[in-house]
Amino acid sequence: MKSVLIILLFSLFYVSCSDTPVSVNNDNIIFSKAGLLDSAVVYGCYAYTVRHFVPDSFDLQSYSHIKIQFNGFCNSDGSSVTVYYNTGETQNVNIYAANNQDGINKLHSFSFPSPKSLTWFEIRLYINPPVCGKGEFKYVSVRDLKITGLK
Repeated sequence: MKSVLIILLFSLFYVSCSDTPVSVNNDNIIFSKAGLLDSAVVYGCYAYTVRHFVPDSFDLQSYSHIKIQFNGFCNSDGSSVTVYYNTGETQNVNIYAANNQDGINKLHSFSFPSPKSLTWFEIRLYINPPVCGKGEFKYVSVRDLKITGLK
């Protein structure tokens, strides 16, 4: 048993010291915000929209694709999180949408072809609870946003 362990450790050491080149990650984090980005909250059965514009615009010409990640949370159906981008030539290009509790309550990660221009992003949070009691607290929120440029 001891000889098997020695052979295993030697093999692990040998593989870790091989001449195989390590790939370099060419991804660049363009924007990152840990914690709460924004939320839409209602205390009844009525619609409410919050439009969150990511600070700054980004020159995306050197990237082939853009990857966006965030955590979504909500406690009501009738909710949605939609991600848009805008450039000087286009407005409100819908690149991602998630609806209701099953679609929102998770880690979201998606990529899309780079617009190859100066771009700004909007995350739109919408809530319109179909069922609720008087004064009941309903919400939809986005946390931990990360935008990455892929070469």
